[in-house]
Amino acid sequence: MRLDWRGNRQQRLLIQIAALAVLALIAWALMGQSSHRGKPQARPPPGSPVVVTRAQQREVPIILRGLGQVQAYNTQQVKSRIDGNIVSIAFTEGQQVHTGDLLIQIDPRPFEISVAQAQAAQQRDRAQLANARRDYTRDTTLVKSGLVTQQSYDAQKTVVQQLQATLQLDESQARQARLNLDYAAIKAPFEGRTGVRLVDLGNLVRATDQNALLVLTQTQPIFVTFTVPERDLEGVRSAMRKHPVDVRAFDADDQRLVASGHLAVIDNTVDPSTGTVRMKAEFANGDEALWPGEFVNAHVIVDVWDKGVTVPAQALQQGPDGQYVFRVTPQRTAVMTPVEVAQVEASEALVSKGLKAGDEIVVDGAYGLINGARVVIKPPAQVPSQAKAQGPSQANTPGTPALQVGSAR
Repeated sequence: MRLDWRGNRQQRLLIQIAALAVLALIAWALMGQSSHRGKPQARPPPGSPVVVTRAQQREVPIILRGLGQVQAYNTQQVKSRIDGNIVSIAFTEGQQVHTGDLLIQIDPRPFEISVAQAQAAQQRDRAQLANARRDYTRDTTLVKSGLVTQQSYDAQKTVVQQLQATLQLDESQARQARLNLDYAAIKAPFEGRTGVRLVDLGNLVRATDQNALLVLTQTQPIFVTFTVPERDLEGVRSAMRKHPVDVRAFDADDQRLVASGHLAVIDNTVDPSTGTVRMKAEFANGDEALWPGEFVNAHVIVDVWDKGVTVPAQALQQGPDGQYVFRVTPQRTAVMTPVEVAQVEASEALVSKGLKAGDEIVVDGAYGLINGARVVIKPPAQVPSQAKAQGPSQANTPGTPALQVGSAR
């Protein structure tokens, strides 16, 4: 009987311990449930914030760039062709002059005297020739009757010929004297703008002087000479065969359009040391916005795509297989889309393959995106720019187009 009592006691103790454990588990579960009811349930992140834009379709010019220098249409170092003192300066520095306008007057008096002397010599020799011809006419009749010897007749004939030659010499000397008198008045050979005056009143100038009296430049029209890589030569020549090639001149910062003109000349040789070919564009320059000697950026319009698809250049990403963009689907996922870029101009990329007009493209917030990632479209101010994080390998330099002249539009 004692053994049974002890066994029952142990069984009761085990049952009590088990019951307490079950009660503790139930209480812990109830407490955890009540604590979770008071807290909001955590939600999965909605996606990466990005800024998007739509690919645009418009007319896009294909541009070839070259650094150029403005060159005057005509440049003349005005010099004296005679010796003499300057008695008049008829121009103002920087003045626009016309063809034939008087610029500088050299003392004309010595040349006027030379003209008078030449004219007097002409009159003298003309009178002597007339007298000699009369004698020659008489001798022609007398030699037949024997009153004048043949020798005298031949001598008189020679005198006439000598005086004829002398008169011709007098005429040429008279023309030279009149020409020197004309040279005393230095006139503008073409319409242009005068430069800084290099002489003063009273200065003695000579025909052998190496220094110019002034420099005259023609600025309307005007040229811009520039060079392009030889790989683009055939494309430019092909464009010139089809239509006039427009050229636009931008300022040194390549931001402001200065003037518009057309391509006039392609040089006949390629410079083997630089691998470039020189070209020349002509501009009307009616407002004289272009000035001889200044540097400009020449934009050669070799082609125009009527329906070009464009996106901001900052949307382009560089991968191991080439360039791509993140296209946003209607389900708000970012899809990595390979693209082919014809050119990047003024921070705008012309896409020849991979996109169509209206596609939504990520332009900010692309750093860290992966293919198929969910995105949330935000205004630009709410998305930190990733330009620095992307690094130089993903930066696109505006104005360095990969030209595809004649490619499908």
